[in-house]
Amino acid sequence: MTWGVFEKRPRSSRNHEHADKGIPRDLLEKARCVPSFPGEEKLAFIFGGNYGKGLVTCRTERLERSEFLAVGGGSVGWQIGGSFTDGCCCL
Repeated sequence: MTWGVFEKRPRSSRNHEHADKGIPRDLLEKARCVPSFPGEEKLAFIFGGNYGKGLVTCRTERLERSEFLAVGGGSVGWQIGGSFTDGCCCL
């Protein structure tokens, strides 16, 4: 799904050119681990917290293995708001 507002926006760096096309295959082939955390939630009103569940897939020369993980945390301070984030990176 593409929104017209974002199509007209100029590209500021090379990294953003491929943001909507997924992770490049050559980067995935070099990665030893790929953690993915879809739907991490953050909410705050003076006290804040975040929580998300995800999957980490790691490989070695002989084995490929996946593990389920949960991330969470808290904070205190002058803050208000919320966000929902999908995260993925290559290690």
